[in-house]
Amino acid sequence: MNPSLIIHYFKSREQLVYGLIQFILDRYLEIFNVPAAANSTPKTILLKIIDNVFSKKWNILFDDSVSYSCYALALRDETIAARYRQLLDTLRKNMEQYIKDCKKEGLLQVANPAVTADLIFVLVDGAYYYLSLVKDKKDYDAGLKRYKKQALALLNFT
Repeated sequence: MNPSLIIHYFKSREQLVYGLIQFILDRYLEIFNVPAAANSTPKTILLKIIDNVFSKKWNILFDDSVSYSCYALALRDETIAARYRQLLDTLRKNMEQYIKDCKKEGLLQVANPAVTADLIFVLVDGAYYYLSLVKDKKDYDAGLKRYKKQALALLNFT
């Protein structure tokens, strides 16, 4: 790509970094894109989202080093911090709504959908932070499976 094209769209290094961060955050929301099937129920949709979140699909959206470098910028830049916070809140709110839909249908028993959604993403964030340090594929897959099982336990499906 010609550098003059980049300068045309991004007037400063700061704007370029903000654009990169926004791109990354927008990509994270794709995890909720579940193909609609004629027989989709709130439960099958929520289970597919959990599959997506605890899969290589989620983790390979970005190289861990890029993701964590951008996250580190959030600790030093208020604009980036606000954008990350907005993304994390959006992820939780989306998950909360799917949990509420299942609860309304009597498909799961959770006391507080917002807390449950929050705990699932705390589990996801911790899992991928730890797993980014695991180099053995078998250990990585076993850990991912174990964390997914715990997320499903939080949902208390009936």
